[in-house]
Formats: sequence, structure tokens, C-alpha cells
Amino acid sequence: MNLVIELVYTIIVALIRAYKLIELGIIKLISGPLRKEIIRRFEKLAIVFHVSTNLNSEIPAEREARILEKSKYSSILHVKINTSSICSRVPNEGLLAVAEEYINWGWEFMGTDDQMVQLFCRVLDSKMYQQYYHPINRFLNYLEFQAFNLQTPQRAFQVAEKHYDMGNAIFESFLDPAMQYSCGYWSKADNLNDSQLHKLELIAKKLDLKPGMRVLDMGCGWGTLCKYLAQNHGVECVGITISKEGANYAQKVCKGLKTQFRVQDYRDVDEKFDRIVSIECIEHLGPHNYRTFFEDDGIFLIQIFGVNHMGFPLVDSLMHKYIFPNISFPYYLDVAKSIEALFIIEDWHSFGQDFAKTANAWRHNFQDNWTSKLSEKYGEKFFRLFNLYFVMTEASCKSRKVQLWQLVLSKDGLRREYRAAR
Repeated sequence: MNLVIELVYTIIVALIRAYKLIELGIIKLISGPLRKEIIRRFEKLAIVFHVSTNLNSEIPAEREARILEKSKYSSILHVKINTSSICSRVPNEGLLAVAEEYINWGWEFMGTDDQMVQLFCRVLDSKMYQQYYHPINRFLNYLEFQAFNLQTPQRAFQVAEKHYDMGNAIFESFLDPAMQYSCGYWSKADNLNDSQLHKLELIAKKLDLKPGMRVLDMGCGWGTLCKYLAQNHGVECVGITISKEGANYAQKVCKGLKTQFRVQDYRDVDEKFDRIVSIECIEHLGPHNYRTFFEDDGIFLIQIFGVNHMGFPLVDSLMHKYIFPNISFPYYLDVAKSIEALFIIEDWHSFGQDFAKTANAWRHNFQDNWTSKLSEKYGEKFFRLFNLYFVMTEASCKSRKVQLWQLVLSKDGLRREYRAAR
């Protein structure tokens, strides 16, 4: 953004914050009836709230039977409420309030994390989030996260500074040994490591590689795909990333291979390649930049964490504030429109349930390594943030609100038979 647009955007965000502050004051005036309505709606999902003064998760058998009879579920989930402010904050701030209250012990789940995934699945399946995203909040969300281009060259590196460069030790604690921060392919795998190796080979087969080809990996992470393709398929790889930590790591693990890594914005690449691949990078580009992103030659494979539910938000304050600044989950129609007249879609492969399995494996790895590797440096709030991030990612994929796609694109349509690998 130029300075004038940046100033306008800053003023708009400040006005949104002021409006939300006034709205919170109004909500507090009706907090009593509102609390009863929230409890009633959650009980329809067989989710029962307990105030901190009564920690007993047991409820009378008649009430339990009545709750289950009114719901479609066979078990009751229990949530402990430690602060009354949550019933005012959630209608005001939505998912951001849910997360911040959880991080700060405003609420706790009285069960396992696997059961907490069930809790979020129930909420997503019920489409309760649409009650927050009423027309006013949907418009405010659009103004803050979509109306302006938040992924300009000047802003492109913010997500690396906030997330990807916060220390490799964090990512080593939950990723597979090859450091792949994207969905694995679980068709023939029963563990994270195999799923990630199968994904690498799946990508290689779909790219239809020949020895000596030049391949561009846009958003190359820690260089894993470049390393795999150079070692196993005899190609030369160029990886671009906005993460200095990632580029340094990639250069070390790929030493001696026909690879090179650059800390560079994708818009600054001015070369021709035989194949182009991008694995879960488009989420950081924003719909304003899709057309630019797709203006490249050759065969192009892109893996996308995207949305095809019209009512599901493409951006939320939680991810924007705490995990991935400026992120926007691609809407399938926006992707298709950006491709129009540039590429032919040779294959569109959907395997979103595999991301639920991947996020589940990441969560268990993170928990297993937390005490010995991270706890002293990062603290309990960091643990709760990342644990919730994994839980919610798994739930959003299990409930099929967010999808995982691999697209194979060709410039003018291949003149030979192409059958994508599975």
C-alpha cells in the first residue's frame, strides 16, 4: 500500500475498533439474558457449561437424558467457565475472543484434546459461526481483511517476521524430520513421516519431471521439496521464500545438490522454468494478487488450503493477530477466476481430510516435545495458543469447512494425454 492508502486503512481499522468497543458496552447491558441464550444454544449441541465455583462435571441423569434427546449426539461435552466476561466477548469478537479467553484460562475444556476437536466440529457443523457473521460483522470483516491489499510487496515479509522466523526449534518440535509445514498425503500412509514422503512423490509424478528440467518452488519452506526433486528426479531447483530462517536451513540441508534458495518476493522472479510448484503459499498472497501469482509459464502445480462454503469466513482475527498476519484462505471461485485465460486446469484433486490427520499428528508431536524442548523458553500461554491452533485446524478440516486441493495447470492445455497420479 502507498502511504495514503495505508493511512486510510489505519483510520478504518481504528473506527472498527471504536465501533466494537461501543458494541461491547451494549452487549454487557444484556449479558444476563444473553448468557442464558448462549447456554441454551450450546446445550442443543450437547455441550454443557460449568461455572468455576462448581467443578463437578456430573449432571442429573434426567437433565442429561433431556439434553441428549434434544441433540443428535450420543455424549455430552463439558466446558468450565472461569470468567463471566466470555459471554460478552464472544458475541462481540467471535473466534478471537474464544481463543484469547482459552489462552488466558477464561475457559477450559473438561476432557481430552481429541474431544475438544469434537466440540469445535459440533459448533462448525451447526453453522453457529454464522450468527456472529451477520451482515454488519461480515461487512466489517471485509473492510479490515479483504477490501485493501494486505499482501503488497511492502507487507509481504510480515508473516515471516511474525511466524516463520520465530525459531526452527518450534517447527522441529511438531513437523516431520524433513520439516514439511503442509498437508501430508495419507492415502497409503499410517504415520506423519510416510504421509509427507508420499506427498513429495505425488507432486513429482504430477509434475511429469524429466532430468535436467528447471523447477521453481514458490514458498519453499525449509527446502524439502527442492531437495527431494533434485535428489530423486535429477532436476535443478530454485526455491524462493520470505523466511530468512527457512532459506538458511535449506541451503545447509541441500548442500552439494543442484539447488539454490533466495529470500525473495514472488513478484520479483523474472525467469523461465519448465515446472513451477507452490505448496500452501497462496494463502499468504490474498485475492488481490492471485492474477499476478498465476502469470507464469510451463506446467504449474499448486497446493491450496482453501474454502468453497460461501458463508464461511476467508479471514479471521485470530489467525491474523496471532499466527499468520495478512492471511486469506482462497475461495475456490477466486482461484478459478484468476486462472481464467491463463491456464487450463488439467487436474483438481481434493483431499481435505488428510489435513485433519496431519494437524492431529502435529498436535501430538508438539505435546510430546513441549516439556523437554520448548516450555522453559515459551511459556504456558504459547503452548495453549499452538495447541488450540492445531485443534481448530483439525476440526475445520474434519467438518469439511476448509478444504485441501492440489491443482495441476498448463499454459495452453497439454497436447498429450495427462492422467494425474493419485
